[in-house]
Amino acid sequence: MIVTQSIQLCINDVVVAGGMESMSNVPKYVSEARPVISISGYGSFTHSITRDDQDNYAVQSFERGISAQDSGAFSWEIVPVEVSGGRGKPSTTVDKDEFDAAKLRNLRPSFKETGGTVTAGNASSISDGAAALVLVSGKMALELGLPPSHHR
Repeated sequence: MIVTQSIQLCINDVVVAGGMESMSNVPKYVSEARPVISISGYGSFTHSITRDDQDNYAVQSFERGISAQDSGAFSWEIVPVEVSGGRGKPSTTVDKDEFDAAKLRNLRPSFKETGGTVTAGNASSISDGAAALVLVSGKMALELGLPPSHHR
């Protein structure tokens, strides 16, 4: 919001905005702040949410994502990534998600050997990400000769 306001108020003509998230560092931050006590699955126990309920919700979410991807809804956001095959094997280019509901439903519980309902497939992932965006004023877009489709 501050970025767009600085352009609207003619304070800046070009601004780079960005952000990042590092969920892989959360366990480090939490353990340094206080002793960690795992309550994973607590919500499923206290609210009678079954493993099947969680898996069904996860399957529905994955299927919606795959459907949106197949329709091209996010094609402008998806960039192919080359993944090394390792040890002399050829690299693979990954440009779409893959999903197998049967594999999700057969995953072992993450926190409780018996009776656990939270798995790697039905819980949120611990992932890192970052993004940056360059915003320009309409005047600057014209000066730079940017295509009209980028003018708003």
